[in-house]
Formats: sequence, C-alpha cells, structure tokens
Amino acid sequence: MADTYQKRVNANKEHHKCDGYLDYREILNRGDIDAVIVATPDHWHARVALEAMDHGKDVYLEKPMCHTIDEAHMLVNTVKETGRVLQVGSQTTSATSGGRPKKPSPTA
Repeated sequence: MADTYQKRVNANKEHHKCDGYLDYREILNRGDIDAVIVATPDHWHARVALEAMDHGKDVYLEKPMCHTIDEAHMLVNTVKETGRVLQVGSQTTSATSGGRPKKPSPTA
C-alpha cells in the first residue's frame, strides 16, 4: 500500500502484513503486482490510473474517474493501447466494512 503519511503506512503494514511505501510509483514498478486500487484524492485519480496501466497493471478506480473530458479520453485510449482492465466504482459503498443489514426484530 502507498500513502503520503508515514504513520498510516506503518499502521497498514502492520495490520495487513504487507509492504508499504510513501510513493505509489514504487508499487507500479513491482513486477509481482497485477492490479491496483486507486483511492487517492479525486484530482489524482486519472494520473495514477494512467501510470498504472502504462506499467501493465489493471486498475480499480474510485469515482470520480477523472475531472475533465480530456482525462476521460486519455483513460479510454490507454485502455485500448495497453489492453489493461479499468473498472470504475464506489469502493466506499461497495465494501462490507461499512456494516451489514440488520435482521428484523422478531417482535416487529
């Protein structure tokens, strides 16, 4: 995982038993990584996704995919050129960590 804040890197390395970096490009340079989740501030989404695909990674990209139509065109063209998978979604609302539905009360 990569984060620009060393305390989060350390905490995630310990919690998830994984490598952690202050620079996301170190992950992109790893040959044993096939795909990445881009969960950066919104204005970084397109840039990181483009770099990841150029490094041969498939990408799950949190919404918003990009900020401009030009960025959208660049993402589409990069998918076509690299043959990489680009999926866009809302990880925050898709993850199960946010809670589970409650069972109805037997008295209801």
